[in-house]
Amino acid sequence: MYLTTAGEVVIDHEEDSKARLAEPAERDFALARAAERYPELAHLMPSKPRDAVTCNLCSGRGRMTHIQGKILPWQDADRSKPFIYCPECNSLGWTVIT
Repeated sequence: MYLTTAGEVVIDHEEDSKARLAEPAERDFALARAAERYPELAHLMPSKPRDAVTCNLCSGRGRMTHIQGKILPWQDADRSKPFIYCPECNSLGWTVIT
């Protein structure tokens, strides 16, 4: 995955296919991860629309944890515990109901 100077995300890791622009969900996920690691890229993340709601799956955290067979919102302030990125909101913490 690459980020272009125009802020587009390019996917190039699929076997037997050429590089392509990321789909919207892939782009949102990639930009959320990039902004987490490189805060100076946060301005590239999608803006939260007015009609967006907090993600029900991760409770707005963008991550979840797996404990005793249950998937729960992630609650690790120091970010040292294992987690799963939220597939429902692409780790943005919010969704738009369509």
